[in-house]
Amino acid sequence: NGQRKYVPPPDWMDPLLCKGSEVFVGKIPRDCFEDKIVQIGIVYELRLMMDFSGTNRGYGFLMYTTPNDAKRA
Repeated sequence: NGQRKYVPPPDWMDPLLCKGSEVFVGKIPRDCFEDKIVQIGIVYELRLMMDFSGTNRGYGFLMYTTPNDAKRA
């Protein structure tokens, strides 16, 4: 068990993240990975939970750059 993580580049100049910017995402297709998920809004970080076979476990956590983006998701 583990996770795949998508994070912004090291030189990312972002505002401080606010409480309420992270959302739980469920029912993710098992063959879907970060390249498809990060296309939804401006994502600061994605943690996609994985199983031993290398497929995702169907859920993850998305942290958006603002609470408003998180609410719209």
